[in-house]
Amino acid sequence: MSLSGDVDRISGLVRFAPVLGWRDVDPAGLLADATGLAVTLENDVKALTVAEHWFGEGVGASSFALVTMGSGIGCGLVLDGRLVTGAYGVAGEIAGRAVGLALAAVVNLVGPERIVVSGDRSRNGRAARPPWPCAACSPPGVANSILR
Repeated sequence: MSLSGDVDRISGLVRFAPVLGWRDVDPAGLLADATGLAVTLENDVKALTVAEHWFGEGVGASSFALVTMGSGIGCGLVLDGRLVTGAYGVAGEIAGRAVGLALAAVVNLVGPERIVVSGDRSRNGRAARPPWPCAACSPPGVANSILR
């Protein structure tokens, strides 16, 4: 199971999920109790990063970053073929932390021609677009970016 927010993969506890309004909730335990199955919980962006590494744009890449933009901004990092989680499982998280500066730094680091961006629709119903030119913008709702 993957959810947005600060999740503890080991305990299955969601420490904080602002989009869901959750703090210290155990969805993995609740789902395991309801189904009788083992449930593993992971942050949604980290789960997406692993999927991209195994089956998508990250296949064959030993190191890459995946940046998502939706209700927040997240980043999954693979270095030397391994997902980076950090001491508390929140390595790479950008959400709410000087977002404009972080995006500008990423663009300056890799160049706008190497960024694929998409996101949810804006409030007026039109597709959201990045604040910089990009070589290819994927359809709205896909919400992933691969930087190699």
